[in-house]
Amino acid sequence: AEVALLSSYAFDAGFKGDLYLKHDSEQKNEVDVVEGFISFRSNLNENIRYKIRAGIFFPPFSLENRSQGWLPTASITPSAINGWIGDELKTMGGEMSLSYEAENSRLGIIGALFAHNDPVGSLLVWRGWTFGDRKTGWNDQVVLPEIPSIQATGSFKNQAHWVEPFTEIDDKIGFYSGLSWSNLDNISTHLYYYDNRADQLKFDGFQYAWATHFISADLKILFHGGIELLTQYMSGNTQMGGKAVDVDFESYYLLLNKEFEQITVTMRYDYFSLK
Repeated sequence: AEVALLSSYAFDAGFKGDLYLKHDSEQKNEVDVVEGFISFRSNLNENIRYKIRAGIFFPPFSLENRSQGWLPTASITPSAINGWIGDELKTMGGEMSLSYEAENSRLGIIGALFAHNDPVGSLLVWRGWTFGDRKTGWNDQVVLPEIPSIQATGSFKNQAHWVEPFTEIDDKIGFYSGLSWSNLDNISTHLYYYDNRADQLKFDGFQYAWATHFISADLKILFHGGIELLTQYMSGNTQMGGKAVDVDFESYYLLLNKEFEQITVTMRYDYFSLK
């Protein structure tokens, strides 16, 4: 459970500020920032729009978590993919998106540069895929399980028994980019590529930098009768310590959702692996 404060303020000339603060019993500080950013959107002409945002925010990889407070819109607990995004993925930097709309379709491109996400992948390897709706705060620590490799006699005994996912270790800039398309009616799809460009040989005295990259593809279809289909696929690799740890990861889910007058019925199938 968490206590959250979400604030949004629209300034003049297309500027907007968003802030998401939370408290929960497991986090390091009493109050922590989940998101905090300034955005600006405008039109180049009647067909082309653009948006810029800068600060701390989730990358736009989630198809499920579109509600206030980065909560899932259909299921109670998000998929393994979106649980991992909430655990370890955050952008501190700038993002720009551009969309072109004509007739009954929209085509978009997006790109971002970011820092402070060098440990991403460590929770996935040390702990594995999980199902949970907790969002890691910007200054938070996540406690690791007591696995042998990070104990006093283990290969990575210098690793702290916790991870701070949003830390800068190697002073290198990461990026992500993507394409999107929708018919403005009932179908939308996105394709993203993420690379934190971390130097996997770097260690800050507590935790390692993990070189992590992946692709993410998703599809959303609204059928007649109000049945909604969501599916997402993610595949990537994370490495640490000069490939001392080299792990391929993969996950996908298929979700069907139907809203009735007073209830919502959701079914989801999840697949996830580490190799």
